Amino acid sequence: MLRRAEEQRRQLFEAGGVVFQKEGKWTGFCPFHHDENKPSFSVFEHQGTGRVQWKCFSGCGEGDIFDFWGKFRNLDAHSEFTEILEDLDGYLGGKVEIAKPPPRQVETEKKQAKLGELVKTYDYMNAEGLLVFQECRYEPKDFRLRALDGNGGWTWSLKGVERVPYRLPDVIGSEIVILVEGAKDADTLAERGLCATAIAGGASSWRKEYAKWFQGKQVVISGDRDLAGDQFVREAAPDIYEVARGVKVIEIPLPWAEKHGPDVTDWLAGGATVRDFGALVGSTPPYRPPVPATPEEASPEDREEPKDSLWEQIRAIASAGGDRDAKLRALIRTARKAMELAGGEVDEGIYAERALDRDERLKDRKEGMRFGQHITVGTPTGIPVLDALLYGIRPVWICVEGYSGFGKSTLVSMFAQCALEEGSPVLFVPLEEPPESIDRMFLARMSQMDGRRISTGEYTCEEEYDRVLKVRDKFLGLRPGIYYPSRGACQPTVAQVFRLIESFQSQVGEGNGQVYIDPVHGVNRGPDQKTDYDKESAAISMIRRVIEEFNIPVISNVHMNKSGAVKGHTGFQHSADVRLFLTEKDPTKKLNEGRPDEDRLYRPVVDLLVLKNKGLPTGALRLLYDKRTSTFTLHRPDVGTSWEEKRRDLR
Repeated sequence: MLRRAEEQRRQLFEAGGVVFQKEGKWTGFCPFHHDENKPSFSVFEHQGTGRVQWKCFSGCGEGDIFDFWGKFRNLDAHSEFTEILEDLDGYLGGKVEIAKPPPRQVETEKKQAKLGELVKTYDYMNAEGLLVFQECRYEPKDFRLRALDGNGGWTWSLKGVERVPYRLPDVIGSEIVILVEGAKDADTLAERGLCATAIAGGASSWRKEYAKWFQGKQVVISGDRDLAGDQFVREAAPDIYEVARGVKVIEIPLPWAEKHGPDVTDWLAGGATVRDFGALVGSTPPYRPPVPATPEEASPEDREEPKDSLWEQIRAIASAGGDRDAKLRALIRTARKAMELAGGEVDEGIYAERALDRDERLKDRKEGMRFGQHITVGTPTGIPVLDALLYGIRPVWICVEGYSGFGKSTLVSMFAQCALEEGSPVLFVPLEEPPESIDRMFLARMSQMDGRRISTGEYTCEEEYDRVLKVRDKFLGLRPGIYYPSRGACQPTVAQVFRLIESFQSQVGEGNGQVYIDPVHGVNRGPDQKTDYDKESAAISMIRRVIEEFNIPVISNVHMNKSGAVKGHTGFQHSADVRLFLTEKDPTKKLNEGRPDEDRLYRPVVDLLVLKNKGLPTGALRLLYDKRTSTFTLHRPDVGTSWEEKRRDLR
């Protein structure tokens, strides 16, 4: 059966004009451009999905068999997909005749010109410094890859050989790495004391698997000044951006050419210096993945967007009612507002894609499963600026502050619940309340969302608690869901919390999930910590390490003391990237007691100030508390209180 499917695939590609070099091989000459000398068309199995894909390495296109057949038959693979299926069915069933293309003159291996003289070899080493394979350069310019065959010789097949970047040991040991298009350019920069790398095969050989070597690093990408170099940057930069600490894409100041454009070696050979290179990097803004223009931003000639653009997809699944376009434009504006609040860290593209993914997952679920009917695309918490901070931002530390009884734990657990609804695993570290109490809070919300009541009272036995946990997992419909450090009250040391997070990451995959610590100053002292100051300093360092090493956000809360100051280390305020401050709706009031009267607990209206690090408030929200569902909703976006009064409240 598999053999027949393979024969049919080959038949379809050959019917479309592909000339394969050898029987049983899947490389050949592309039917969409005329290059008689070098095969550029390849059919392969995609490593991530297992689907059969094709690609022309000269830039004609790529995709699956349907994309190929659509391109061959001048049909759009998106809007005319039904016609493509009918056409394929007709051809394979003998109902549609395809005229065979004229035979192409393909040189056999015996007739091919010799490679020429071997002038240079580039050794590709693994992390231990052992040779993995070589890239061989011949004159006239051509490249071949070879690996040791285990018998003292070489094999030209790299099947089963791990592809690694050039000069990998240097890359591992450096915080700043320059990625160039070829090994020659990497050597040029290395000779000048810079850490540089390249990938074997040149511009068209980028693979997503290479990105892992740039995890947590500052990366500068420099492609050749030609069409292939532009393609190299377009493919490599987004993948590296997902894992790196920062990315810049530089363009050397030499003229662009369609083919064989100048590279960084040419620039330095022409008189440029390392100082010039550093100045170019310094003047280049950070790279951000392309974001589709909103209608009001697009120029008149650009406003007609492709039907499959991200903007069109989001618009198609936006909540019904009202002006959909206006809602989606507001979504993007919200991300920009959060960018201002968080110091320019929000990625609008990621924010929009997550909004799209969320609504795709939720579109078949019953109406009323969310926290409020007013919630639209991209607003899982119903508080847009907070959504942008939580879901459209590079990993940061968000610290929730406020007096006892103002709902800090409620807000933090609401964020965690929303993360679970988004499909993100959560590690919740309750340092004051036992996990059973947190479960009851989550279950109360979920029963309201589903329109059914389930018992959230005290558990009489461990079996009943286990049953409730199963109900919780069923409601969430997620795996792996919530992780707890243990049952019962838990106050681990800083080192134990870090090990918990390490274990969590090993289970869900590095870079996935969110960590919640409630409250952060609730950790216990370790054996090497003599005072609370030492303990809390270690907690701050631990949180920063988690964000940098695991690339995940940390959300925590801290209590206020009777005098209105943050309880414990002032670094909890000064080290957090974003601070959320819960206060009275009347900011001129002061609390005389550390804990308000019982009738003032969980007041129906609170104000939430958004601050950057040590700075003054950069935004304010008024929130309504719903005791029935244990959630906050947005009352109105601007509190309307002067910033002077807010400053007074923070003193």
